Amino acid sequence: MDIQSIAFLIVGLVIGAAGIFMYKSNIEKKDAENAKIEAEKITEAAKSNADKIKLEAELKAKQIVDKSKSEADKQSREQQREISRMEKKLQSKEDNLDKKYETLERRENELTKKEK
Repeated sequence: MDIQSIAFLIVGLVIGAAGIFMYKSNIEKKDAENAKIEAEKITEAAKSNADKIKLEAELKAKQIVDKSKSEADKQSREQQREISRMEKKLQSKEDNLDKKYETLERRENELTKKEK
């Protein structure tokens, strides 16, 4: 082998090594970009899922609040009806007592008149 062949061989090996290095570097760069894109997709999917879960939780909380409010309103109406019923009953008893008192007063007046 002469020097020229050895020089071509060395130059060929250097160019081949450089080509392999550039090829490998390019593949690693693409792999890194693909990994970054995949990570962004996973992150976006996680955010979307978290937003969905948050929305569902907010909706459920609103339903619970609405149900509690509805039950409280119903209970309040029932209590108001009971209070009204008791007020009517009390008014009726007062009216009866007033009538009895008037009757007793009338009798007393009649007795007083008879005694005179």
